[in-house]
Amino acid sequence: SVTLKLEGKVNEAGKGRLNASWYPNASNHSVTAKLILRDIGLPELSPYFRSFAGREISHGDLSLDLDYEISNRQLDVHDHFVINDLIFGSRATAPIGADLPLDLALALLKDNNGLLSLSIPVPPMPADENLDLLEVLGQASHNFVTDLVTEPFAVIGDLAGQAGTELGSVVFAGGSAAITQTQEQKIASLGGALSQRPGLGIRIDPGYDAVADRNALARQQMRLHIALATSAGPPGSASKMQLALDDPKVTAILDEFAANRLDGEKLAAIGARHARRDTAYYQDVFDALVANERVSKLALSTLARYRAQSVVDHLIRNSVSAGRIEISDAVQVTATQNDVVILRLGLFARNAQHIISSPGYRYEDPLY
Repeated sequence: SVTLKLEGKVNEAGKGRLNASWYPNASNHSVTAKLILRDIGLPELSPYFRSFAGREISHGDLSLDLDYEISNRQLDVHDHFVINDLIFGSRATAPIGADLPLDLALALLKDNNGLLSLSIPVPPMPADENLDLLEVLGQASHNFVTDLVTEPFAVIGDLAGQAGTELGSVVFAGGSAAITQTQEQKIASLGGALSQRPGLGIRIDPGYDAVADRNALARQQMRLHIALATSAGPPGSASKMQLALDDPKVTAILDEFAANRLDGEKLAAIGARHARRDTAYYQDVFDALVANERVSKLALSTLARYRAQSVVDHLIRNSVSAGRIEISDAVQVTATQNDVVILRLGLFARNAQHIISSPGYRYEDPLY
């Protein structure tokens, strides 16, 4: 076998070591190598990074453990990167990664100490004389970042110890802005994960369903009208009253509302379906009044904003500052078959000047 050992300084503060072994007499002519780099100034690598990712590097240093083996003409690479206080600079054109949302990727990876610790999967590949290891690592990094920003809430789920849990949405019952206990627990997990990634902000997309929410609000409005008309107490207590379809006061109000709000043909059709005016008859009358009730688009969009504010309030209770939260404009969405309305969440990279990390932190790891 042939063994090669190199060690020395890299740039001003960096240091490195390379151990490589070649077994020319082995049947598979194998080669193994381990490269260790510590405290390599990243701004000096800007020309390469610019050509790959379309960004300059303003600040940061790199420590790297890289192991590779060539056996049976196949290359296997294993790596571990630790990057301290990485800050991107200006943009530039790049043939491979100009479209990469690197700021979001950085925010997903950078912890409270300004540290990124990651391993980039490199698939095994044939080893030949045309193999360019830097190009291989560059393409693997591009794939890694693409996967990362495509499923950002998967990263958040892992941080929260909730791998496989959908943390990128909050669900509401039709016509409601109340957050259930299950959703509270989800938001608590989300808040815990965001506390570990200070560079991330969260966007809430308020949503309403034009059918499910409209029907639920119309039902609420009609119940309130009936409760107010039949209640002897203050208006504030009316909405808490139960709608009893066998109560003469309720049925009298329903008869009055039906006569004034429903056309004669519709009311006659309801009567034709029932032999007598029992609870089933009045349920049909109530449903017809609900279908006839007007619910404005403003009411629907207001409900969507109330939902978003409910999420904001719970995030703040779980230590997510208001400055990290954005609310988009209300949009129409489609409810599930169970009339559940889903509010989508998004993640974005915050402005660097708003990101506070622990000053003076250094990645401490001996070279050997």
